[in-house]
Order: sequence, then structure tokens, then C-alpha cells
Amino acid sequence: MGFNTIWILVLAAGQASRFGSPKQLARLQDKSLLGCMASKVEKLRCRLALDGVRARSLLVLGAHADLIQQQEDMNLWDIVVEASSWEQGMAASLNEGLNASMSADQVEGRLSAGALVLLLDQPLIEVSELASMVKSSLERGQIVCSKYADSVGVPVFFPASELSALRRVKGQAGGAKAFIQQRPYSVMSMKGVEHDIDTPSDLFAIEQARSALD
Repeated sequence: MGFNTIWILVLAAGQASRFGSPKQLARLQDKSLLGCMASKVEKLRCRLALDGVRARSLLVLGAHADLIQQQEDMNLWDIVVEASSWEQGMAASLNEGLNASMSADQVEGRLSAGALVLLLDQPLIEVSELASMVKSSLERGQIVCSKYADSVGVPVFFPASELSALRRVKGQAGGAKAFIQQRPYSVMSMKGVEHDIDTPSDLFAIEQARSALD
């Protein structure tokens, strides 16, 4: 069976002003949020390999990039990008990540089948759900995104056919969400999407939720 190759892009470039300190380094049980995401990405890569999908990881940093790289193991990621335009918002950081992944593909002479976009601050999303999202998008050949109460959003998988157009979004009004809603897409209900971390109290609530599951 041949392998599809995809990218897993983790956006971790934000200032985290509401959190009050670098959220990427905040501790969730025995790991930083970034460390938790690195572990989840590795588990996802192993899960996808069973379905014939080879995944490469790309971390997008911005605010606090120097401090994060000093304290966290960057060798856990295939590529680490420092987004120069992170202050322009998530779409700008995503654009820099996509550019870096496509440049790597060109250098290595490969064509990727798409990109899974994740946020650092949604630690309750399960690996099995993400694997299902990737599989569904590759089978359908269209965007598969997460269902929110009144919208759609990340996590989202963009098949290769959408990546060139997505790179042109940059900082336009509505960003990637508006882009999704203008294209053919389907949605998935994912348990953890509504439980993101914006404040220390959010982190405490998620710690309690994870402890209850253990």
C-alpha cells in the first residue's frame, strides 16, 4: 500500500495576553502545553501510519519564541518556524507555516496530500478523532473541520487541492474560517474543541477534567 504524506501544523505563535504568561510553557499535569502537544502529535503520527498516512510535523512559534526554544525540545518537531507576522493573527501564522511546509516539499521533491491544522490550547481533543478527520478528508477530497456551537473551525484538515488558495488568505477579514465557509467542506463533532485555554482558570478546569478521566 502506498503512503500519503501530510503535514501536521501546530499554531503556537500567540501572545497569550489573557493568560498572563507564555501559555506554551504552562504546565498541564507533568508537561508543558507544548510538550503535551508534541506527545499527541507523535501518537497521531503512529496512528496515521497504520492507515498508510505518513505525517510530518511543523511548529509555528511567534511571541516568546526565544524563551520557548530555550526551555522546550525543538528536536521533537520536523520543522520549527518563527512567524515574523504573528501579531497579525492566526491566519498570518498559518500562512507562514504553509509556506515553510511547501518549501520543504519542493526541496525534497515530494507532493503532500494535505495539512492538518491544530491549536496548542485544545488539549482534550483525542488522537482518534484527529485520525478520523484526516482519513475522512483524504477520502472525500474536501476540507473537514470541527463543529462549534455556532460556527466551524480548528482542528481542520485541508486537502492538497485547497492549499494554494489557502496560502493567499493571509490576514484578510475572517481568515481561515471565512475561507472554509466559501469552499466545499464537511464538519465533525469533536469532544474537546469547546474546551480551550485562554486563562489560568481554564487550565485548572482542564486539569480537573483530565484527572477525572485518568
